[in-house]
Amino acid sequence: MNNLPMLSDDDPPDGQAVALFFATETYPLDALRNIFESSGIKTIINESGIHSPEYTVICGTPEYVKSFLAKQHMIQEKTLCIVWAETRGDTEVSFPSPAKTVYLIPRPIDPQTANDILAFFFTGQERTFDLSGGNLPMAGPQTESGSERDSAENDNAGDETSSDVNPDILRLEDNLPASAPEPTVDKPEPLVIRHVPQSVSEAYRESERRTLAWPTRDTASDENRISGLISDMFGTMKTADSRKSGGQSAFNRWFRLRTLLGLILALTAAEVFIAIMGIFGTYQAAVFLKNADPDKSEIAVRVSGYTIGHTKAVVDVLSAPALALGSRSAADMRTVMDALLRVHHAERTALQSLVSARSVLPEVIGTVSGGVQSSTNIEPQLMSLRSDAVSINSDLGISLSALTRMMEKPGLLVRLPPAELLVRKSIVLLEANMHQARAAEEGLTLYLISGGFDRKRTFLLLLQNSLELRPTGGFIGSIGVVSLTHGKIENLAIHDVYTYDGQLKGHVDPPEQIRSLIKQEHWYLRDSNWDPDFRASAQSAAWFFQKEGGGEIDGVIAINLPVLVDMLRVTGPIDLPDYNDRITAENIYGKSLHYVQSGFFPGSSQKRDFLGSLFTAIIQKITGEGENWPHQVMTVVSTALDRRNIMVYFPDNQLQASADRLDWTGAYPRYTSCQDLCLSDLLGIVESNMAVSKVNYFVKRTYTVNTIIDATGNASMVSDIRFTNEAGTEAGSGGGYRNYLRFYFPADATLLTAQLNRLPVVDRKPESQAAPELPYAERITGPEGTQILGIAFDVAPQAELLLTLGYKKQGPALTQSDTSYVFTIPKQPGLEDTPVSGTVQLPTGWEFVDAVTTNGRVSLEKAGQLSYNSTLWSDVIVRGTIRRVR
Repeated sequence: MNNLPMLSDDDPPDGQAVALFFATETYPLDALRNIFESSGIKTIINESGIHSPEYTVICGTPEYVKSFLAKQHMIQEKTLCIVWAETRGDTEVSFPSPAKTVYLIPRPIDPQTANDILAFFFTGQERTFDLSGGNLPMAGPQTESGSERDSAENDNAGDETSSDVNPDILRLEDNLPASAPEPTVDKPEPLVIRHVPQSVSEAYRESERRTLAWPTRDTASDENRISGLISDMFGTMKTADSRKSGGQSAFNRWFRLRTLLGLILALTAAEVFIAIMGIFGTYQAAVFLKNADPDKSEIAVRVSGYTIGHTKAVVDVLSAPALALGSRSAADMRTVMDALLRVHHAERTALQSLVSARSVLPEVIGTVSGGVQSSTNIEPQLMSLRSDAVSINSDLGISLSALTRMMEKPGLLVRLPPAELLVRKSIVLLEANMHQARAAEEGLTLYLISGGFDRKRTFLLLLQNSLELRPTGGFIGSIGVVSLTHGKIENLAIHDVYTYDGQLKGHVDPPEQIRSLIKQEHWYLRDSNWDPDFRASAQSAAWFFQKEGGGEIDGVIAINLPVLVDMLRVTGPIDLPDYNDRITAENIYGKSLHYVQSGFFPGSSQKRDFLGSLFTAIIQKITGEGENWPHQVMTVVSTALDRRNIMVYFPDNQLQASADRLDWTGAYPRYTSCQDLCLSDLLGIVESNMAVSKVNYFVKRTYTVNTIIDATGNASMVSDIRFTNEAGTEAGSGGGYRNYLRFYFPADATLLTAQLNRLPVVDRKPESQAAPELPYAERITGPEGTQILGIAFDVAPQAELLLTLGYKKQGPALTQSDTSYVFTIPKQPGLEDTPVSGTVQLPTGWEFVDAVTTNGRVSLEKAGQLSYNSTLWSDVIVRGTIRRVR
């Protein structure tokens, strides 16, 4: 007999699994396993890496079961503990709710016992089931009667109304038919596990006891058991005579039909309730957490928790009879509840972490805003926040897995259009929350190492102005020096870079492009970020800083102008009394042009004063009384690290290796060629403004890429890059854009074309010492796996220019086996809104069977073609699988 919900062979329960854990193979669980598998539920034996199984069964000694449960993060409703009890004393233990517990003498479980156990597990309301049959010996010294207890206890053992006996404890004797013969073996009184009786009525207890008291243990069919279950639950107990009555039988059948229909309607209503209320609450909480709004997050988390808790009560009431009726909807409801509970738990932890972070950030940067550094040790707080981030990341990962599996169930009523839309939006938001949690965990780990907890640490800040674009994000117009002690900022000072450059003694040859295009004979700190790989540029900046009198440093941090824009979106308008002006996220670029460039000359304090005042004012507002933006600030920093608008470098190899693993060091390009059955393309574009102006504020660009692959594996990639210079021709309006552009492409590729407005670009003659005429092209040595073409050209004010670049490369020939395709477009730091679109065309008889991109959209609507659209907020990576059409 099978008491689990039955499923047809053509309708398997996707994702349902039971994890079986047992301490020894001496008493195997084959009978339980067979019943699960016959119900279409996958069984996994002693594997602890299973993520969110539908059911968990732990079998072994009390010590083994207790030890196993103690290691679990959460005890689920669908947990069954089968406790091998050698002595009576062994059974007098308690296991945490909501797990159910069965007590049994160590022996192999036979099929009939397995049926009884699972009937109790799935349909009973009791928490404990004694299947010992009264055969457990007592612990401790034995008397001749086999027990130290007096005979009064024997008298009470059979009295279910005794105050010492909890009628909620189900015993094996309750399942025996009335005509069953008495056991012939000598045994002590039936075992009763004593605990405080629950505050429920005796009638309710009796009804619950009868739920599993099947009247014909040896011969009853599934139909009879289910009928008995329905009758017991709804108070319609039938006698033998009433079953013989035709009219009464018809009435009972009609009643059962109405009951079944009522259950189905109730289950449907409950699931819709879950979809609309529970999912909406978790969705709103995810929205507010992503936006780092602690007050609204707290309200949403409370509402979702209240809704889910009450809905769970409805599910618990309806699940038992529904499971007995074989309803798959009941199992689906449990799946929904598991997913929502996990999401709620993760959101609640995230909210607690957000509240805790409020007190930490002012401690870190309090002295910058004019405060006095406190003596509070913030290391324990930071470690606690890191632990929270680890927990949130783990919980969100499990939640996402549960939600994804939930949406893969074709019959789930939660997939009704309104609910399904909320779930899918929630998945996207939770992925963003998970990414933030991971970044927080990694960042806090790095900060605990480098934040000056062992000794004072000093870092060089490079404030890079993206309005004058340079390889790592912008011209270094200002620098900062920040010192950390015990994780707190001890000192922060902003300086004009020309103040330091004026202290350089001696001559340093600049890169050839700086010498010929800017007409500058010397190399200084302000131009040290010439290498697109920030790791190399940061080493140059640290070297110049030391030579210009700055001393030794423990690291270099680059901050691009878009970071300040994002901070202003958090803080709102910033008033600068010294300038009698208000700076916002919308006007910061225009104000920067005005205060940084207008009337500026090398050595003046104008640039230093404006950027320093703005930076300090932002920090003062963030740490001001009544302001609670720590999580939003962390979100801005996390986003900036992803977009390479904040990059770090450490001379310490261990720290640098950690930052490299996090992709925070600005390595360029992040490209790896693939082998075997794989085709890989690369389009790396790095611009450098050589006009000595802030014209990039007016320059826009778009990428259009077309790739053609033939059956031999030959791939041809052609990209059109259209530049538009919206600057005016009058003085101070930006002027022309002189651009030195580096084109990165694979080392095993052959350059096809390099054209400006459909005309070939002339190669520069390397032996020529005269200033080159623009436009020109030149080959440059690239990092491993790549080659570089450098192109210098001008884009006049109010003009457009089309740059066409292309190459071809030979990959593996397309075969009967699937072939992978990977196209990488690395993002240049400082650039924020470059649109990218493209197609990949396959030969006749081939098609893409799947395609994804790291951001943006992909389409496979046209046969044999992959289309994609994106924006270069971060690296764009397009992946697809090529297969022959059958």
